[in-house]
Amino acid sequence: MKMLVISPCSSTQKHSELPNRLEPADFTSSERLARRIKELDKYKEPAAEMYEGREHEEIMEGLRKIRNCYGREVVDLSIISTGYGLIDECCTIVPYDVPNNTSPVLNGVGRGKLHQDVEKLIKDYDLVFFLLGETYVRALQLPFNVPDTVTQVFLIFTRTTGYRSLIPECLQNCEAIELHAHEFRSGYTAKGLVFKKLCEAACRDGFQVFEQVKQDPQRLLEIVRR
Repeated sequence: MKMLVISPCSSTQKHSELPNRLEPADFTSSERLARRIKELDKYKEPAAEMYEGREHEEIMEGLRKIRNCYGREVVDLSIISTGYGLIDECCTIVPYDVPNNTSPVLNGVGRGKLHQDVEKLIKDYDLVFFLLGETYVRALQLPFNVPDTVTQVFLIFTRTTGYRSLIPECLQNCEAIELHAHEFRSGYTAKGLVFKKLCEAACRDGFQVFEQVKQDPQRLLEIVRR
Protein backbone atom coordinates (compact mmCIF):
# COMPACT_ATOMS: atom_id res chain seq x y z
CA MET A 1 0.00 0.00 0.00
CA LYS A 2 1.33 3.42 -0.98
CA MET A 3 0.83 6.14 1.63
CA LEU A 4 1.34 9.88 1.57
CA VAL A 5 1.26 12.58 4.23
CA ILE A 6 0.58 16.19 3.23
CA SER A 7 1.47 18.67 5.95
CA PRO A 8 1.77 22.45 6.26
CA CYS A 9 4.98 24.39 6.55
CA SER A 10 5.68 26.26 9.77
CA SER A 11 6.71 29.83 10.46
CA THR A 12 9.31 28.53 12.91
CA GLN A 13 12.32 27.71 10.74
CA LYS A 14 16.05 27.38 10.91
CA HIS A 15 17.91 30.65 10.29
CA SER A 16 14.82 32.66 11.26
CA GLU A 17 17.13 35.37 12.58
CA LEU A 18 18.19 36.30 9.04
CA PRO A 19 16.94 39.78 8.04
CA ASN A 20 16.93 38.96 4.33
CA ARG A 21 14.82 35.81 4.15
CA LEU A 22 12.68 35.37 1.06
CA GLU A 23 9.53 37.51 1.07
CA PRO A 24 6.21 37.20 -0.84
CA ALA A 25 7.45 39.54 -3.59
CA ASP A 26 10.40 37.24 -4.28
CA PHE A 27 8.04 34.51 -5.46
CA THR A 28 6.36 36.68 -8.11
CA SER A 29 9.20 36.39 -10.64
CA SER A 30 11.25 33.30 -11.49
CA GLU A 31 14.31 35.42 -12.25
CA ARG A 32 14.06 37.34 -9.01
CA LEU A 33 13.48 34.14 -7.06
CA ALA A 34 16.53 32.46 -8.59
CA ARG A 35 18.68 35.48 -7.73
CA ARG A 36 17.45 35.64 -4.16
CA ILE A 37 17.87 31.89 -3.63
CA LYS A 38 21.47 32.19 -4.80
CA GLU A 39 22.06 34.94 -2.22
CA LEU A 40 20.85 32.61 0.52
CA ASP A 41 22.49 29.46 -0.82
CA LYS A 42 24.61 28.76 2.26
CA TYR A 43 21.45 28.55 4.36
CA LYS A 44 19.65 25.96 2.24
CA GLU A 45 18.18 22.85 3.87
CA PRO A 46 15.95 19.93 2.85
CA ALA A 47 12.37 21.01 3.54
CA ALA A 48 11.86 18.33 6.19
CA GLU A 49 14.81 19.76 8.14
CA MET A 50 14.08 23.46 7.61
CA TYR A 51 10.89 23.59 9.66
CA GLU A 52 11.02 23.55 13.45
CA GLY A 53 7.38 24.03 14.45
CA ARG A 54 5.99 21.70 17.13
CA GLU A 55 3.46 20.01 14.85
CA HIS A 56 6.08 19.42 12.15
CA GLU A 57 8.35 17.81 14.72
CA GLU A 58 5.51 15.50 15.84
CA ILE A 59 4.89 14.46 12.23
CA MET A 60 8.57 13.83 11.58
CA GLU A 61 8.88 11.76 14.75
CA GLY A 62 5.97 9.60 13.60
CA LEU A 63 7.53 9.19 10.17
CA ARG A 64 10.88 8.19 11.65
CA LYS A 65 9.24 5.54 13.79
CA ILE A 66 7.18 3.97 11.01
CA ARG A 67 10.11 4.07 8.58
CA ASN A 68 12.41 2.44 11.13
CA CYS A 69 9.88 -0.38 11.46
CA TYR A 70 8.90 -0.92 7.83
CA GLY A 71 11.36 0.96 5.62
CA ARG A 72 11.76 4.43 4.15
CA GLU A 73 9.52 3.69 1.18
CA VAL A 74 6.31 2.88 3.10
CA VAL A 75 5.20 6.51 3.36
CA ASP A 76 6.06 9.73 1.55
CA LEU A 77 5.82 13.28 2.84
CA SER A 78 4.94 16.39 0.89
CA ILE A 79 4.72 19.86 2.42
CA ILE A 80 2.60 22.82 1.37
CA SER A 81 4.91 25.82 1.66
CA THR A 82 3.37 29.29 1.75
CA GLY A 83 6.16 30.39 -0.56
CA TYR A 84 7.26 27.44 -2.67
CA GLY A 85 3.92 25.64 -2.97
CA LEU A 86 3.73 21.84 -2.86
CA ILE A 87 7.21 20.42 -2.28
CA ASP A 88 8.70 17.03 -1.46
CA GLU A 89 10.31 16.63 1.94
CA CYS A 90 13.71 16.26 0.26
CA CYS A 91 13.37 19.45 -1.79
CA THR A 92 16.14 21.90 -0.91
CA ILE A 93 14.86 25.33 0.10
CA VAL A 94 16.22 28.51 1.64
CA PRO A 95 14.63 30.39 4.57
CA TYR A 96 11.57 32.51 3.84
CA ASP A 97 9.04 34.66 5.66
CA VAL A 98 5.64 34.39 3.98
CA PRO A 99 2.62 34.63 6.32
CA ASN A 100 -0.57 32.82 5.32
CA ASN A 101 -2.43 36.03 4.50
CA THR A 102 0.22 37.19 2.03
CA SER A 103 0.99 33.79 0.55
CA PRO A 104 0.85 33.59 -3.26
CA VAL A 105 0.13 29.87 -2.83
CA LEU A 106 -2.82 30.04 -0.44
CA ASN A 107 -4.54 33.08 -1.95
CA GLY A 108 -5.85 34.22 -5.33
CA VAL A 109 -4.79 32.43 -8.50
CA GLY A 110 -2.18 30.44 -6.58
CA ARG A 111 -4.95 28.22 -5.26
CA GLY A 112 -5.64 26.85 -8.73
CA LYS A 113 -2.06 25.66 -9.18
CA LEU A 114 -2.00 24.17 -5.69
CA HIS A 115 -5.19 22.23 -6.42
CA GLN A 116 -3.74 20.87 -9.66
CA ASP A 117 -0.40 19.94 -8.08
CA VAL A 118 -1.99 18.08 -5.16
CA GLU A 119 -4.54 16.35 -7.37
CA LYS A 120 -1.80 15.12 -9.71
CA LEU A 121 0.31 13.89 -6.80
CA ILE A 122 -2.26 11.95 -4.78
CA LYS A 123 -3.85 9.95 -7.61
CA ASP A 124 -1.07 7.35 -7.42
CA TYR A 125 -1.52 6.66 -3.68
CA ASP A 126 -3.81 4.33 -1.76
CA LEU A 127 -4.03 6.32 1.46
CA VAL A 128 -3.40 10.05 1.90
CA PHE A 129 -3.34 11.85 5.25
CA PHE A 130 -4.00 15.60 5.14
CA LEU A 131 -2.68 17.22 8.33
CA LEU A 132 -3.64 20.78 7.46
CA GLY A 133 -5.25 23.80 9.07
CA GLU A 134 -8.36 25.50 7.73
CA THR A 135 -6.51 28.06 5.58
CA TYR A 136 -4.63 25.31 3.77
CA VAL A 137 -7.70 23.12 3.24
CA ARG A 138 -9.64 26.09 1.89
CA ALA A 139 -6.83 26.75 -0.58
CA LEU A 140 -7.04 23.15 -1.88
CA GLN A 141 -10.46 23.91 -3.40
CA LEU A 142 -11.85 20.43 -2.79
CA PRO A 143 -12.87 17.99 -4.15
CA PHE A 144 -10.11 16.34 -6.16
CA ASN A 145 -10.84 14.34 -9.29
CA VAL A 146 -9.00 11.15 -8.35
CA PRO A 147 -9.85 7.42 -8.47
CA ASP A 148 -12.08 6.04 -5.71
CA THR A 149 -9.16 3.84 -4.67
CA VAL A 150 -7.43 6.94 -3.24
CA THR A 151 -8.64 7.22 0.36
CA GLN A 152 -8.26 10.79 1.60
CA VAL A 153 -8.22 11.30 5.37
CA PHE A 154 -8.41 14.85 6.76
CA LEU A 155 -7.62 15.35 10.43
CA ILE A 156 -9.49 18.46 11.58
CA PHE A 157 -9.67 20.29 14.90
CA THR A 158 -13.33 21.01 15.61
CA ARG A 159 -12.71 24.25 17.48
CA THR A 160 -12.01 25.88 14.11
CA THR A 161 -15.24 27.46 12.81
CA GLY A 162 -16.34 26.35 9.36
CA TYR A 163 -13.53 23.83 8.92
CA ARG A 164 -15.77 20.76 8.71
CA SER A 165 -17.87 22.23 5.89
CA LEU A 166 -14.81 22.36 3.63
CA ILE A 167 -14.61 18.55 3.46
CA PRO A 168 -17.11 17.10 0.95
CA GLU A 169 -19.41 14.64 2.72
CA CYS A 170 -20.77 13.14 -0.49
CA LEU A 171 -17.50 11.44 -1.52
CA GLN A 172 -16.96 7.90 -0.30
CA ASN A 173 -13.18 8.19 -0.55
CA CYS A 174 -12.90 11.45 1.44
CA GLU A 175 -13.22 11.36 5.24
CA ALA A 176 -12.91 13.99 7.96
CA ILE A 177 -11.70 12.82 11.38
CA GLU A 178 -12.70 15.35 14.02
CA LEU A 179 -10.29 16.03 16.89
CA HIS A 180 -12.17 17.51 19.84
CA ALA A 181 -10.92 20.22 22.17
CA HIS A 182 -11.68 18.23 25.33
CA GLU A 183 -9.21 15.55 24.22
CA PHE A 184 -6.66 17.63 22.34
CA ARG A 185 -6.09 21.03 23.92
CA SER A 186 -4.18 22.64 21.09
CA GLY A 187 -5.38 22.56 17.51
CA TYR A 188 -1.92 23.63 16.40
CA THR A 189 -0.29 20.33 17.36
CA ALA A 190 -3.20 17.86 17.61
CA LYS A 191 -2.97 16.60 14.03
CA GLY A 192 0.74 15.88 14.30
CA LEU A 193 0.29 14.20 17.67
CA VAL A 194 -2.51 11.93 16.42
CA PHE A 195 -0.49 10.95 13.35
CA LYS A 196 2.52 10.13 15.54
CA LYS A 197 0.33 7.95 17.77
CA LEU A 198 -1.05 6.18 14.69
CA CYS A 199 2.50 5.39 13.57
CA GLU A 200 3.32 4.10 17.05
CA ALA A 201 0.24 1.87 16.92
CA ALA A 202 1.34 0.46 13.56
CA CYS A 203 4.80 -0.30 14.95
CA ARG A 204 3.24 -2.02 17.95
CA ASP A 205 0.28 -3.83 16.36
CA GLY A 206 1.44 -4.33 12.78
CA PHE A 207 1.22 -2.57 9.45
CA GLN A 208 -2.37 -3.76 9.07
CA VAL A 209 -3.29 -0.75 11.22
CA PHE A 210 -3.05 1.38 8.10
CA GLU A 211 -5.13 -1.15 6.16
CA GLN A 212 -7.80 -0.79 8.85
CA VAL A 213 -7.74 2.99 8.49
CA LYS A 214 -8.06 2.71 4.72
CA GLN A 215 -11.07 0.41 5.05
CA ASP A 216 -12.73 2.54 7.73
CA PRO A 217 -11.05 5.91 8.41
CA GLN A 218 -13.40 6.62 11.31
CA ARG A 219 -11.59 3.90 13.29
CA LEU A 220 -8.45 6.03 13.38
CA LEU A 221 -9.10 7.60 16.78
CA GLU A 222 -10.13 4.25 18.24
CA ILE A 223 -6.78 2.85 17.12
CA VAL A 224 -4.65 5.67 18.58
CA ARG A 225 -6.49 5.46 21.94
CA ARG A 226 -5.57 1.81 22.52
